[in-house]
Amino acid sequence: MDIQLVAQTRTQSGKGAARRLRQQERVPAICYGCKKEPVALSVGRKQFQKLLQEIGLEARVIPLSLEGVDATEVKHVMVRDLQLNPCNHAILHVDFLEVDMAQPIVVEVPILLKGIAAGIAEGGMVNQIRHAISVRCLPGDIPDRIDVDISALNVGDSLHVADIKARIKAEVIDEDHYTLVTVGAPAAAAAVSKEEETITEGEEVTAEGR
Repeated sequence: MDIQLVAQTRTQSGKGAARRLRQQERVPAICYGCKKEPVALSVGRKQFQKLLQEIGLEARVIPLSLEGVDATEVKHVMVRDLQLNPCNHAILHVDFLEVDMAQPIVVEVPILLKGIAAGIAEGGMVNQIRHAISVRCLPGDIPDRIDVDISALNVGDSLHVADIKARIKAEVIDEDHYTLVTVGAPAAAAAVSKEEETITEGEEVTAEGR
């Protein structure tokens, strides 16, 4: 996907200046990283929202150029923080982290479960414990996502980082024993088991009371 964000530098700060920018359909932002001084910016609201719709909030590198500056001077940034209005979810402010494309970084890559677990046919329930895996790699090599096939999982089975580590084209930071997904026992069986425990406890109390 060919994406690029165009930003403008800004010299004014404070709530009043930020409000005026939003009235002009722009989002206040700041860019920092690579041992450089932070730069106050603004980006077009519509362009940025469209970009987010296309790439989501996953760990993605975005080429960012400054309006009025040589087009060859492109920063490579990632969305580090996003402030939203709690009422209407409008974007209030964006933090961009500039990255060095030649230096490895640690990021979280989202997990996407694929297939239908075999245990579902037995009444089991899939529980996704972790929704992302931490990896270290060059910014240009960050996977879009990590697909995890759960079709072979039966009731009582689970998948751990160690089970999929070899298929990930990056250095995995998370521990091998971290659980990613489990298939729990059927709800009905669990309820019956709980009921039996309650009956047993009641019988024990009755026996003790005699």
